[in-house]
Amino acid sequence: MPGVARLPLLLGLLLLPRPGRSLDLADYTYDLAEEDDSEPLNYKDPCKAAAFLGDIALDEEDLRAFQVQQAADLRQHTTRKSSIKGAVPGNTSTPNCQSTNGQPQRGACGRWRGRSRSRRAATSRPERVWPDGVIPFVIGGNFTGSQRAVFRQAMRHWEKHTCVTFLERTDEDSYIVFTYRPCGSGPPP
Repeated sequence: MPGVARLPLLLGLLLLPRPGRSLDLADYTYDLAEEDDSEPLNYKDPCKAAAFLGDIALDEEDLRAFQVQQAADLRQHTTRKSSIKGAVPGNTSTPNCQSTNGQPQRGACGRWRGRSRSRRAATSRPERVWPDGVIPFVIGGNFTGSQRAVFRQAMRHWEKHTCVTFLERTDEDSYIVFTYRPCGSGPPP
């Protein structure tokens, strides 16, 4: 855990101004007008979503693709499960997690003993996964300081309970924008 203890120090050093350069507030602000308009962005309105997958708004095309992927995953899972049962002869266990020869079975008596796993809202499609679990974000300028604090508190909650990390956007092409919309977060108007 020594690396974890050094993390606040490292973050503090990263935020210090470089020698010979004054600290300027403009270095830490984001101006939506600076966006490069060479490539139009195709934002989808979450109010017109065909369905939702967790907090992801799906249009008709994404919904069909998701349903096809789910069906393929189910077929693959069923095939794999039946082939595993037949591939390991004599792999029987008793309720107390002992094999027939009296030795404890590896994997059968683990952390999930007595509990079934619940399905998770995850994806196997690489284009829907944030690289390295890092999600760049921008909080719109129309929020107060206390509202921004609530956003940051919520992000810390998800960082603590999942494998994602939120970082303020620098120059990433893909990022999320927290902005006021009647039906939730979405792209800037």
